Amino acid sequence: MELNQKQKKWRMKFRLLNKINMSKSIKKTPVCSIITRATDKKNKKSWNRAFRRTAKSCMLREAEPPIRLREVSDVWSGSKDGKIYKRGFDEDDLRK
Repeated sequence: MELNQKQKKWRMKFRLLNKINMSKSIKKTPVCSIITRATDKKNKKSWNRAFRRTAKSCMLREAEPPIRLREVSDVWSGSKDGKIYKRGFDEDDLRK
């Protein structure tokens, strides 16, 4: 099977692009979160359940339901404790 000129050019470009490494994007400000757990998923799940439960009960009572998640939950009681600005991070820590 013979390739035409366009197909040959496309293959050449594709091979060249695969040889070139893509640039690695890094964060410009060295900020990371202080965590006691790997994820905050369990907290968010329980907060959203409490929010929906409260909103449903308010609708049954014909009362004003909560508008924001913070009205039902406390963000400060989560497993993440905030963020920290620090110098001297490795490149792996600053990767997006």
